Amino acid sequence: MKTTMEKLLEFLQDDTGALSSYRLVFLLWSFCLVGAWGFVSLAQKTLVPVDTSLLHLTAVLVGGKLVQNFSESTNK
Repeated sequence: MKTTMEKLLEFLQDDTGALSSYRLVFLLWSFCLVGAWGFVSLAQKTLVPVDTSLLHLTAVLVGGKLVQNFSESTNK
């Protein structure tokens, strides 16, 4: 049975077993975005819309990861 830390490290590893800094950045960004949005929504007791610039930055992060995966798979 894997521990939670082992599962997290496995998630952060790429296909070769090396740690992926891009995955770490995206994971931290997601937690911060959702955490801040949740905190503000709870503090104001209403669902606050997420600023579109934050959604654009999230889209850029996802797009960057897709381009990275595509370039790595074509180099093999």
